[in-house]
Amino acid sequence: MINLKSLSKIPLKPNSLYVIDIDETLIYYKHLPKTWWDKIKELYLPVYDGDIVKTNKKALNVWERIVKNSKPHPVESDIFEKIIKYCLQHNSTILLLTARSDYMDTYTRDHLSIVYPYYNPEIIYCNNENKGIHLEVYLQTTDRVYETIHFVDDKLQNVIDVCAYLPNVNGYNLSI
Repeated sequence: MINLKSLSKIPLKPNSLYVIDIDETLIYYKHLPKTWWDKIKELYLPVYDGDIVKTNKKALNVWERIVKNSKPHPVESDIFEKIIKYCLQHNSTILLLTARSDYMDTYTRDHLSIVYPYYNPEIIYCNNENKGIHLEVYLQTTDRVYETIHFVDDKLQNVIDVCAYLPNVNGYNLSI
């Protein structure tokens, strides 16, 4: 696993799969700082008697209600657009892998189209479950074979989970 300060540090290689998180990696919401998630979980953990699964589910539900009516902002849009262009020219693929719930598809696509109007991505919704499991299912169901697979996420735990589940994946923790 490698720590990155910019999307520009992701190595671009032909015939690769680039699996990229959405929130805080490609887009962000100004009124939802990175610390928001931890604060809301801290608030709800006692309500659910320390049950982290129920607490995470509640936090995700609250977050999604806020995001539905929020304006997205890009994280390094010019660099992501260069990655898109590279992939189109070099037989590579971008797959967005998000913790969001699948019922957020319309909002997610609307927000991405505001920031990246000419890009219509393939998205896998993990419903706040282990991203490694969802990526493995995708890899098992695609006919495509990639020389390298790169996973980029702003949450270190997601990178650890994916790399533990799929050791052949190059993991990058993005902290901008």
